[in-house]
Amino acid sequence: MYPYLRTLFHLQRGKAKPPLEHPFQESILNMRVWPLDIDIFMELNNGRYLTLMDIGRFEVGTRIGLFKILKENNWGLMVGGVSSRYRYRLRPFQKFKLHTRLIYVSDRWFYFHQSFRRGNKMHASCLVRTAVTSKDGIVPTAFVAEKMNIPDALFDKHNQPLEWIETWEASDDIHKKVMEEDLLF
Repeated sequence: MYPYLRTLFHLQRGKAKPPLEHPFQESILNMRVWPLDIDIFMELNNGRYLTLMDIGRFEVGTRIGLFKILKENNWGLMVGGVSSRYRYRLRPFQKFKLHTRLIYVSDRWFYFHQSFRRGNKMHASCLVRTAVTSKDGIVPTAFVAEKMNIPDALFDKHNQPLEWIETWEASDDIHKKVMEEDLLF
């Protein structure tokens, strides 16, 4: 079941926090593994990682004013891809920190790096590609930034292409071709 109460809790806390100085600033949420988060192996379920990452991105969206823009324009959000690396288990009732940071913006996609950490140990690291959507499809990121009054100079300073993201995009293009041609079986 989707953790609606947990999501509302973090959204309300996000509203109470000071706004982020810019969209590329990191946000850190304190969380805990609850019994509804675990699987039969008594660890945080791999699907729940994705759900908790939603909460981290929603909190960032709240703190940068994105949700106001979404509402004004009748826009939505979507996830276009995820690459995850799981390293160490998170067990029931363990506390951890969810780090969320926008690291790159292309013409269509916002790329977030999100990680689950306890002390100096990174338990999982994920790259998430997201987009803002309208009834006509994906909204160009430049238009979203303009609506949010994000200066171009800020993007010039923080938005540098990263080789590992470009490599992932190339791999994803191949995956898309395989899906379209139904070459899997």
